[in-house]
Amino acid sequence: MEDVFLEVLELVRFRSYSRAKFLFGPEGAMIVGRNGSGKSNLLESISFLALGKSLRGVPDSDAAMDGEDGFGIYAKFGGEEEFRISVVYNRGRGKRIHIDDRPLRRISELLGKFQVVSFSPEEVHLLLRSPAGRRRLLDMLLSQVGGYVWYWQRYRRALLHRNRLLSEGKPSRRELRPWDLQVVKFGSEIVRRRMELVRWMEGKVKMFYEVLGGGEDVAVLYAPSFPVDGDILESFAESLDESTEQERRLGCTVVGPHRDDLSVRIGGRDLRMASQGQAKSFLLAWKLGEALFLCERSGRRPALLMDEVFSDLDSERSEALAGLLVGKGQCFVTAISEDEVPCPVRNLRVIRVDGRCVP
Repeated sequence: MEDVFLEVLELVRFRSYSRAKFLFGPEGAMIVGRNGSGKSNLLESISFLALGKSLRGVPDSDAAMDGEDGFGIYAKFGGEEEFRISVVYNRGRGKRIHIDDRPLRRISELLGKFQVVSFSPEEVHLLLRSPAGRRRLLDMLLSQVGGYVWYWQRYRRALLHRNRLLSEGKPSRRELRPWDLQVVKFGSEIVRRRMELVRWMEGKVKMFYEVLGGGEDVAVLYAPSFPVDGDILESFAESLDESTEQERRLGCTVVGPHRDDLSVRIGGRDLRMASQGQAKSFLLAWKLGEALFLCERSGRRPALLMDEVFSDLDSERSEALAGLLVGKGQCFVTAISEDEVPCPVRNLRVIRVDGRCVP
């Protein structure tokens, strides 16, 4: 199956861009500009086309240019089929997404049309700092395949209602029962898919980590908030039932995929004790695994959005990484100057940005 690639991108009042138009080829581009020139903003706009939202996990309103009520992102894609995607946000009317001239009723209709794998330095800190950041690593990938968002949305809805009951007093088992059933039904499917993903990814992460020069052994495991003994649904239901008194005291649901974690050990030590270089190498290895995961399931290579990916890497690791990125589908790499990236990346088309327009 032929890859889908972003061919034309137009931004209107998006972040620092008042109005800009970019032309890309199937190989991608190197985005060059000083700090604060809009390089990361450009990659963020591309993520809207794949995910329907920012890869930074911020509200849509934050992506509008200062003082403006909204923004527009308009794109044309080439490859196996040609199509257009537009994402338009207005504070009064909300967000509207179109594929060609067809309005989408829900974001799930967009997912999988154009797939991306993204890296940013901020993600390294999220991995080190919080289970929420590590869960997001799983959810952002799974949201691009196989109806995962449908389960997640229903789980979040049931969890919201259940937590509201718990926070308002000490609900009876009868009052909690309808929401227990939904939380367990949808939550167990989320846990199952996450566990399958992590098992699939572990070998790929070890391989790429070694290629990137990491000499330590890497272990990646999914860490559920409840003991899984055989059937996930039954284990979840049993743990939820056993946690009732604790939940009544705390006023919230204490087990479930919203409390799970991704356990990473490098050289036998927890990721939180790893050096910045080890954490970055792990995240890069994970992202390369993500690209394989999406390609295996869709038959197409995703676009790679690599923000400041070569900063703080020595020349050997930079060359190894460049060989894994360039020529493997459409690749967008940001840099302050062309001199800071290895030779293979310099073969990409260079686009210089200043945050407002393209010269």
